[in-house]
Amino acid sequence: MPKSKRNKIYNINVTRAKGLCGKKKVASSLAECVGKFSSIHIFKVENYRSSFFKRMKRIWNDSRFFMGKNKVMARALGRNIEEELEENLHKVSGSLHGEVGLLFTNRTLEEVKEFFEKNTFPDYPRSGNIATEDFMLSEGPLEQLPASMEFQLRKLGLPACLKAGKLFLEKDFQVCSKGDLIKPEQSQILVLYFLTFYIIIYII
Repeated sequence: MPKSKRNKIYNINVTRAKGLCGKKKVASSLAECVGKFSSIHIFKVENYRSSFFKRMKRIWNDSRFFMGKNKVMARALGRNIEEELEENLHKVSGSLHGEVGLLFTNRTLEEVKEFFEKNTFPDYPRSGNIATEDFMLSEGPLEQLPASMEFQLRKLGLPACLKAGKLFLEKDFQVCSKGDLIKPEQSQILVLYFLTFYIIIYII
């Protein structure tokens, strides 16, 4: 008796590797950019955030960013003088180490440097980041947070309590100090506080 197809289980969480076809597509795109743009810049990536990278692409919509496997990009550009697509491109390939990407652009070197030196994107503090300033919560009502969060806050180490159905901080609480390595609990408190605070400001 043939096996019923209805009983077959499909795992929708597994993604297929791009394989040779994907590598050829990357190589083709890189070759196209080499002929189209006047300069290539290598940038280093730390604490990558996809939302910020998408914003960068929108700002630099006249340029092209590439991030992928270094070996694939190096092979596409040429790993030596014999393989390189254009003169000295093998030097770019030799510099592709660690978490890096490529920026193809027709903008001047001064424009690129000025933008990346002067522009930053604010982000919530993550565990492992270094605190850039002191942050303390003062004793009193936590009006921006709902009363239902008392247990969660106490679990994070905050001296929170309920008074007349409202959240209160029993005493001043130093969340972090400048230069400290932020711990997971501190990160959760900061994200929770700032996220809720800005939502309230936005609604008002």
